[in-house]
Amino acid sequence: MSNLPTVRRPASRCFAVLLGCLLGSCSQDERPLPLPQPREQVTPPPRLLPIRVRVADGALTPAVPATEVQQQRPEAAPQSMALALARDLTDLVGDDCLRAFNAANPGTELRFLPAGEHDAVELARTGKVDGAIVAMPLDPRTLHAGMRQHLLGCELIAVVVPAQVPLQSLARWQAHALLIGELADWSQLGCAARPIVLLLPAEARGAERTARAFLAGAPLTTQATRLVGDQLVLDQLLRTEATIGVLRLAAAAKSADVRVLAIDGVAATADNFRAGSYPFGTAVWLITPGEPEGVTARFLAFAASDAGRAILGAALCLP
Repeated sequence: MSNLPTVRRPASRCFAVLLGCLLGSCSQDERPLPLPQPREQVTPPPRLLPIRVRVADGALTPAVPATEVQQQRPEAAPQSMALALARDLTDLVGDDCLRAFNAANPGTELRFLPAGEHDAVELARTGKVDGAIVAMPLDPRTLHAGMRQHLLGCELIAVVVPAQVPLQSLARWQAHALLIGELADWSQLGCAARPIVLLLPAEARGAERTARAFLAGAPLTTQATRLVGDQLVLDQLLRTEATIGVLRLAAAAKSADVRVLAIDGVAATADNFRAGSYPFGTAVWLITPGEPEGVTARFLAFAASDAGRAILGAALCLP
């Protein structure tokens, strides 16, 4: 064993010498490749939508970056609302009213859900619809439970003669006999003898409401002339002698050439109908589960507006 003193070198120096020996013993091709440098982050170009072509002249519209399209907020969809509508009233509050309301309230899409009277009330009470349009008023118990009712108008049925006819009024029994065909001659009304030409509405729902108001649901006479629409009844009434017409008061009141007959001395007016002294008509109510809000409040506001009154007033006597 040699007696030469042992020379201690730092570990870092030994590692450097060893690495140099290794590198020196490798050929140029065998030397390790340099470590790859990190690449710069390159932002990709925005993705473009397909180019659109106008058919008219073939001109190309510029493509729009998809990021810009995503940032464009779409228009909010209209809020969908529903009112249950009694089937018996669809000719009084119908499509014209619905279209006018939706046009006046572009953020709301209202639709009518036809139903029976009691079913419409139940749908509103349980909150399955926003409200209901019905003909029957709510009973005190239902009102006490929180339901509310709002009068939209009244359809009053009037018995009308030409203005030159001296007849002013009918007794209730005479109106009943006239509509079932038992009173068929003017002599039974104190006038010169001649057959009565009776004009009645041809629409099924209008005829049903007329029979319910005057006859408690008994059928109308089949001997009458049936005409579609109040205006046709008015026109025929003025063209034909010895006629008596039955139509809505809202239409009859617009003509100065006819006279609306009182029944038992009570004039056909909305005030008398609400007081119960002239019962020949149908009230139209909007009922709500609680105080009106949302679509029901907007519908009441529409009914009170000029546009709403113009549509509803064609058939109803408005409050």
